[in-house]
Amino acid sequence: MRCLLLILLLLLPALPGAAQTSANTEPKERCTLPDSLRFVDAPLKNLAKALKARGEIRIVVLGTSSSLKHDTGGLARTYVAGLPDALQMRFPGKQFSIDNLSLRMQSTTQMQKRIVAEVVPAKPDLLIWQTGNVEAARQTDPNSFAESLSDGLRRLRAAGIDTILIAPQYRARLSPMVDTERFDQMMSWVGDSEGVPVFPRHDMMQFWAENEIFDLQAKSQETQMREAETMNGCLAQQLAEMIRRAVALPAR
Repeated sequence: MRCLLLILLLLLPALPGAAQTSANTEPKERCTLPDSLRFVDAPLKNLAKALKARGEIRIVVLGTSSSLKHDTGGLARTYVAGLPDALQMRFPGKQFSIDNLSLRMQSTTQMQKRIVAEVVPAKPDLLIWQTGNVEAARQTDPNSFAESLSDGLRRLRAAGIDTILIAPQYRARLSPMVDTERFDQMMSWVGDSEGVPVFPRHDMMQFWAENEIFDLQAKSQETQMREAETMNGCLAQQLAEMIRRAVALPAR
């Protein structure tokens, strides 16, 4: 029961509250991050070719609860909801269609099987693969997590599908109980080994939390929702910028 509760808390989209020091700060300024968290050195060469050849780009998102869109139902919009607009700002004249295959409480091994059955046949120009929180909550063997992640990435590469990995969420209140940092580090290692960009969501959220850009202690649910959508909007902007930079890199 305790494990299930941790999973549910960890997989819900982050609901940060408003820090008193940042309540009047412009959203764009609150999205600011150090250059070390915006660095990317792995190219998205197939996506770059698609952008040159076509006007419509097909993206698939595969993840858990924090990658669901949440336009309705009383939950804050996630980074996925703001991604098409953020991409169109950076690639004028292009249209981005997003097929969201995310499901709650799915493990990396389960997603690995869905890559074969659902993602590869769809032939998207880009897969956004968010994972790691379920394994952290379930205390899965990190080596098993890395093996499933690597296998999925190799299958995607063989199919000519570019991938960007999304790191686990950072939750200050759960960090003493759930070691997400271990899986974040393992994902970074796999990404480096496989030549795949890793979007450092964990480190970005930790930076914002520790600098009180987005406070985790708000009491008002209305404030939590407003701040959550602002932060997720920042994540969408930062992800779109990482994609832009990765597309511009020379192919290896």
